Amino acid sequence: MSDISRRGFFGTAAAAAVGAAAAQGAPDVAAQTPTAPPAVDETLALVNGRIHTMDGRNTVARVVTIRNGRFVSVGDTAPRNVPNVRTIDLGGRTVVPGLIEAHVHIVSLANRPGYHTILENTTSIREIQETLAARRRDVPDGQWITSMGGWIPNQWKEGRRPTRRELD
Repeated sequence: MSDISRRGFFGTAAAAAVGAAAAQGAPDVAAQTPTAPPAVDETLALVNGRIHTMDGRNTVARVVTIRNGRFVSVGDTAPRNVPNVRTIDLGGRTVVPGLIEAHVHIVSLANRPGYHTILENTTSIREIQETLAARRRDVPDGQWITSMGGWIPNQWKEGRRPTRRELD
């Protein structure tokens, strides 16, 4: 067996997934996308897209113009008579704001010590205890058993979460 750590494995897997997704995406758009911020006094126009602005009206624009890192126009018409415009034709693709979504299980699992136990299918606290006891046989002394997500307290007949004492 390899000496690669769990964190190293998931890091490599995530990088490979991002690379594969990029390779399967739109190479024509990826090739036009700048890898560095626009130069000073440069204007970037994204045209022919479905650009979700996330404003109060849920506007979906076809064109946005960005100058020196700031949006200067949002609408349906490409900029005219603007010097130093770099235009990227989105070909009808969708653009969304750069949102950060902190609910990413693969990252959380990469930080786990490796003794994750699924409790989603348990129906009572007693069943949780039995599941954890069975898992404990394979876990070295001093190591944590973890379980994350996939369950809700009212799935158990007791209608509550187990106490720490019940879990220990």
